[in-house]
Amino acid sequence: MMTDLQLTLLLWVGSILFVLGTLLAVLRSFTDSKISSDQKRLENVLPNMNCGQCGYPSCSAYAQALINEEVPCNLCHPGGPEISKNIATVLGRQVPASVDFDSSLFMPRKVAYIHGSECNGCDKCKRHCQVDAIEGGIKAVHYIDNQYCIGCGDCVESCPQKCIEMIRLPQTIEHYDWQIKAKHLSAGVK
Repeated sequence: MMTDLQLTLLLWVGSILFVLGTLLAVLRSFTDSKISSDQKRLENVLPNMNCGQCGYPSCSAYAQALINEEVPCNLCHPGGPEISKNIATVLGRQVPASVDFDSSLFMPRKVAYIHGSECNGCDKCKRHCQVDAIEGGIKAVHYIDNQYCIGCGDCVESCPQKCIEMIRLPQTIEHYDWQIKAKHLSAGVK
């Protein structure tokens, strides 16, 4: 049986948690509205496949990099040249030179590679990996699982030992994606 003091305490804690939850919901709505209209327009133009072929883990991350003028407009391989032109139009930039996306579809992708003899196991690369492709414990040599690496290069930038480099996988049957389809998406298709 609950005493009056326990019941009062329970009501106070419940009230405080309700107020904090409401406050967090309101703050969340404010942060959502701070996404720029350019980023929203870019996200509508991009195919939203989140395939990582541009070097970013999601289309929204690529859109943010485009707004910050860190990358060119023609990195979206599934979208092809049409999406590149639409991105350039949204950003008011020059249309980038055409890239032969079909030839890159059949080229093995680039992944990060850790030189084990130089790795001191500081774990900084693992903390910066957005897709958890890096294995290894603190003070132990790390390695990268090529199956999960999207080739974004964040680990290369974060490594103080400079023992990580981007390499292209060898062109073997194991690294060929048999399910790949060379299909270009038109603007607005999701």
